[in-house]
Amino acid sequence: MPVNLPQGSELLADCAYTDYLLEEMLAENGINLLAARKNNSKKPHNPCTESRIAIGRKKVEIAFSDIAKYMPKKIIQ
Repeated sequence: MPVNLPQGSELLADCAYTDYLLEEMLAENGINLLAARKNNSKKPHNPCTESRIAIGRKKVEIAFSDIAKYMPKKIIQ
């Protein structure tokens, strides 16, 4: 997937995107992938970084929830 972001950008992701090779490839291009880590991760983040990821992800989830409220629950034909 091509990523069109300027250098110094940070991508927040959930634990489904824990891919160390992808993180290294993006870091070479100046993009910091901050994926939430599972409890048994080989490369855990420090608590401060985990907190930043959780806060950022929560903002995204709340925004999506607010948008979804205005969508119909069923599509009637």
